[in-house]
Amino acid sequence: MTKMKSVLFIIIPISFLISCEKEPNTPPEVAFTIFPSIVDTSTFVRFDGSTTVDHESHIWFLKFRWDYDGDGTWDTEYIQNPVSLWQYHQTGTYSAVAEALDEGGLTATDTSEIVVMANHVQSSFTDPRDGNMYRIVLVDELWWFAENLRFGIAINPGTLPRKDAITEKYVVDSTQDKIDIYGGYYTWGELTEYDQNYDQGICPPGWRVTTAKDLRKLNRFSSWGDGKYYLGIDGYLGTDLIFGGYYALIDKKFHRPEIGYLWVTDHVQNMDGIDQSIGGYGYNYKIGIQHEEWSLDENPSLRTFWPLEWGNKMDFNKLAFNVRCVKNRD
Repeated sequence: MTKMKSVLFIIIPISFLISCEKEPNTPPEVAFTIFPSIVDTSTFVRFDGSTTVDHESHIWFLKFRWDYDGDGTWDTEYIQNPVSLWQYHQTGTYSAVAEALDEGGLTATDTSEIVVMANHVQSSFTDPRDGNMYRIVLVDELWWFAENLRFGIAINPGTLPRKDAITEKYVVDSTQDKIDIYGGYYTWGELTEYDQNYDQGICPPGWRVTTAKDLRKLNRFSSWGDGKYYLGIDGYLGTDLIFGGYYALIDKKFHRPEIGYLWVTDHVQNMDGIDQSIGGYGYNYKIGIQHEEWSLDENPSLRTFWPLEWGNKMDFNKLAFNVRCVKNRD
């Protein structure tokens, strides 16, 4: 028993000494988010370094300071708060810098980009053809309808539009409030006045139908983060993209209400000058705006909006999509 006691007496102090040795201090691992990351000069921006990690200290013992425009001059002193607000007064692209200081005096930084645009402008436009008034918004020097086009006469489901000078449309519901929300649904023939007018289409004088290029420029806002925040109803940009699905004359039903579909007038021609494809866009807030260009003789098996039981060749005049109109800033 005496021998065992002496062994325990020796081992315990050694273990105690070893356990008291501290690991060397390491710098924080700085990370921060910016919301929103595309703004104008009227917006307060939230910088949040709460995801910063320090292996020796809790985040609330860290101190942060910020260089909002990346010019090398700190815009704040060290503060014991990972969240900061800032308002930019000039447009441009800035590389914001966050620096974290731990209890041991070590620092680390992280950098993230923010785009400051000119203040977006909202206005209204009255279509001289029928008196319909639309909200419009200026984005990237381009005026956008913030509502789906409503021009034309509503026809009964299952009735084919007539090839004449009268624009006809399908509607979700004949009540005016539903028409105001979802607008009209137009076949390709009605949109382009039966291939007579690809650019203006059925948009008001001075306006044109949206192109794939226009929508790709909008789509960059989805890639920056929350597409709903920028593009959705009451969103930051004011474009108010709404999910309304599409209408199919084949079964006389509306489909895919969780997605929005817009016609675009980009098209290509073969050597004989015959149009070979037309395009449309589907969009939702999670995946952004996705382009689909459909060949006139393409097998539709990959297209979710054209089931194979509808036929082996897509008939674009039996599908009806919404329309948005745009024009360049004067």
